[in-house]
Amino acid sequence: PAGFAWLYGGLLPHLDPRRPLYGIQAPQLTGEDFAPATIQDLGRAYADRIAAVQPAGPYHLFGWSFGGQVAYAIATALRERGQEVAFLGVLDTFPMDAEEEPSRTPEELDELSRAETEEFLQGLRESAGVLADFDDATVRAIATVHRACMDLLLGADYARYDGDLFVVTATKDRVETGDHLQWAAHVDGAIVNHDVDFTHAELLTPRALTVIGPIVNRTLNEIQTAKPSQENPR
Repeated sequence: PAGFAWLYGGLLPHLDPRRPLYGIQAPQLTGEDFAPATIQDLGRAYADRIAAVQPAGPYHLFGWSFGGQVAYAIATALRERGQEVAFLGVLDTFPMDAEEEPSRTPEELDELSRAETEEFLQGLRESAGVLADFDDATVRAIATVHRACMDLLLGADYARYDGDLFVVTATKDRVETGDHLQWAAHVDGAIVNHDVDFTHAELLTPRALTVIGPIVNRTLNEIQTAKPSQENPR
């Protein structure tokens, strides 16, 4: 999790051109003081920002990796307000509590977060891509975002979501499938999974989006087509 939204721009060639695409970037990247205590608080804060652009639903939310956790938190925050969430999609994102890890002390969680952040930054330094060309200030901001995301993720707690969940699972770097079923502990609606033959890290690359993008677009079109026939849409 680096906090950037521009990678989602790769979806645009695969979506209906009449459908606008908005991305939410971590406020810390621009120096804003932003430190939600929980991932649910993060979702509520981002829901405020979304409502400033679109005051009422239906909303369509989509996120990859930690971004999927954020999308889920936003969806539950919007539902708390009685707003309609017509689509919630996550890319290779699964509930952390399903792993049933032994409880850790705050000190152990802090050390784990530091180790995860250092591993992330090491990969950034070794990257041959655009991220490797960022200046020191940007890299420090990315480190701040990553550390904050890890802190939220390691202590994640999930509100119930009363809608359907669209899941894409990366199978190329996974030994077993079926992780999407872990969401059943939190989601009341249908959980529809799509396995794709890519690694987790590849899911927002142009090659992967030629597969994922049309599936997302088709699902959104089906939702839009079905809505007029619903007597009591949420």
